[in-house]
Amino acid sequence: MTDERRPLVYVPNQAGHDYTQAESFGEVVYITKGRIRKYDLQAFYEQASRTMSGSAPSDYILISSLNSICAVCSAIMAAKHGIINILLYRQDRYVEYSIQVRP
Repeated sequence: MTDERRPLVYVPNQAGHDYTQAESFGEVVYITKGRIRKYDLQAFYEQASRTMSGSAPSDYILISSLNSICAVCSAIMAAKHGIINILLYRQDRYVEYSIQVRP
């Protein structure tokens, strides 16, 4: 028996899109819901850090919502794990990309 858990798919903000296709990559976790204060990136960073505190190198960031908050999520994963796994919606499906930021 293995202790490995299913990957998590972090969605920066739940704002009415259907993310059910992303569930094939792992359990969907919303960092925020509804309207966000788009210029208060420090507050978003603090919320994302709390939500992503148990993240693992195999987890994903689903690129959705504001570019700035996707960048914050990516920075958290890069600093914590040295890798960023991204899901991009392309031609009616999610495509995964991995970026190694540290050897």
